[in-house]
Amino acid sequence: MTENLFIGSIILENLEKTYTRSERIKIDSDSKIIVLSDFHLGIGRSRDEFRKNARLVMTVLKEWYLPQGYSLILNGDIEELHRLKLPKVSRTWESLYEIFLEFKKGPGLYKIQGNHDSGLSLIRKKGRSEAELEVNSRILPSLILEYKENEMLVLHGHQASLYNSPFRHRMNKFFLRYLAHPLHINNIKRDFLSDRPLKAEQRIFDFARSKGIIALAGHTHRALFEGHSEEEYLKIRIDKMIRDYMKQEDPDKKELKEAIYNTAGILQKMLENEDYKSRGSIYDPLSLSCLFNSGTVIHKFGATGIEIKGGKIFLTAWFDKTNPQSRVFLYDESSFPLKEHPWIQNYTLKSDDLDYIFTRLSLLTNKK
Repeated sequence: MTENLFIGSIILENLEKTYTRSERIKIDSDSKIIVLSDFHLGIGRSRDEFRKNARLVMTVLKEWYLPQGYSLILNGDIEELHRLKLPKVSRTWESLYEIFLEFKKGPGLYKIQGNHDSGLSLIRKKGRSEAELEVNSRILPSLILEYKENEMLVLHGHQASLYNSPFRHRMNKFFLRYLAHPLHINNIKRDFLSDRPLKAEQRIFDFARSKGIIALAGHTHRALFEGHSEEEYLKIRIDKMIRDYMKQEDPDKKELKEAIYNTAGILQKMLENEDYKSRGSIYDPLSLSCLFNSGTVIHKFGATGIEIKGGKIFLTAWFDKTNPQSRVFLYDESSFPLKEHPWIQNYTLKSDDLDYIFTRLSLLTNKK
C-alpha cells in the first residue's frame, strides 16, 4: 500500500507524538481491562445510534464488568459532538455517565479522545450533568499499557488519518452537523469479517510493527484481532476458486477442481485440530499481532470490545439473543448468558496469551 511521502510523514509524526505523549500504566496477569469505543452518544431520538444498544451496553457495564473489577478504557468517539451539542448529550445519557463514574471511583476509568468528541475541555459547563462533567474532567490523548517489558498503545486511531488537519476536522464537522445528520446519514459501521485493508489501520499497524509494540485502536468501527485468521483466508480463497471454476471451459477445470478439493481438505483438517488457534492478518504475511481494534458498541448485531485478563487478550462480543441480526454468532457452546439477564449473550470471537503474542512479535520483528 503506497501513498504520498508528504502525507506519510505527517501521519508518522502524528503517531510518534501520540506515542511519546501517552500516559503509562503498568498492568500484570491480575489486571482486568475492558476497552470499548465509538458510542457516538446522541440525544436519545431516532438518529441516536447508541439508543438501540443502550440497554445492552449499560447492563453489561453495570452488572458484569463493574462487579468483576474491570477497569474501563473508553477509546474515543464516546460523544457525537460533530453532529450535536454536548449539554443535550450530557443530560440525555446522565445514567450512562453515572455508570462511567462508578468505574472512576472503583476499579478505574480512562477516557481517550477521539475525533468526534474532541474539544471537550473547551465546552462551557452550563447545562451539563454533574456525572458527565466529572467523567470528562480528565481526557487522555492516548494510553500505554506496560505489560512486563512490553507495551500496548491504546489510541483512538484518527491520528493515522488526515482528520488531524484542523481544516479537514472543521469540514467534516460541518458536513456531519448540517448535512449528514439532517439527512439521517449514519456513521460507518464495518463488518468485522471484512477483509478489505484500510489505510488508517495499515498506518497504525506499520507504526506498531516499527516499535515492536501492540496497538489497540477504534475509529474504523471494525473489530480486529490480529487481522483475520487462516480459515477466513481459506474460505475466501475457496469462494474465489469456485467462482473461477464456474467461468472456465471444461479443458481447464481439472486442475482448478483439484485445487479446490485440496484447499477444502486443508481447511477441514485445520478446523478439526483441537490444538488449532486462529491466526492471520490482512496487513502482514507473517501474521504479526500488531493491531487490535475494539470495534464499536453500536453495531447492528450488538457491541464488541477488547478484554485483557489473566495475561490474555480477548476480542469479545455482547449481543441481544432476540436480535435476528446477532445470529452471526450461532449461539455455540462458547457463548454464555448474563446472569439475571438471559437475553444478553457473550461470545469470544478470538483470544490468545499476551506472552505468546509479544514473543512472536519480538522474534519476527527482531525487537527485543
